[in-house]
Amino acid sequence: MFALISLIALAGLDGARDGQWLNLAAAMLGAAHAAQSQAAPAASAPAKGTAPEAYDSWPVLVNPFESTGGGGIMINEYAPVVEGDTCRTDFTATPPGGPVYRNSITWTAMPIQGGILCKDGEW
Repeated sequence: MFALISLIALAGLDGARDGQWLNLAAAMLGAAHAAQSQAAPAASAPAKGTAPEAYDSWPVLVNPFESTGGGGIMINEYAPVVEGDTCRTDFTATPPGGPVYRNSITWTAMPIQGGILCKDGEW
């Protein structure tokens, strides 16, 4: 997917969606899951002698955006919502030429640098 670690503001988010949600093929999400797993520990604490992550320098995701998992997959309807210690969103992933796949993801919500870091996602 795309690295599914997102810094999001608490105000004004409503990502509720209706409809039937399908699982994405493992091939489409494998690279994203690997990227997320490698990125999450760095978000928790910087390695000794390194500067902490500057989340405010991360670009804001604007729908649709290209998956960092590769293959030209476009992500859309991505709108994380924070509820307590959980972030969740429904989203679509569309490979070149279609079809549109619908999915959901849930992360652990962690307050950090004036926002919420959504990490450790589960499909």
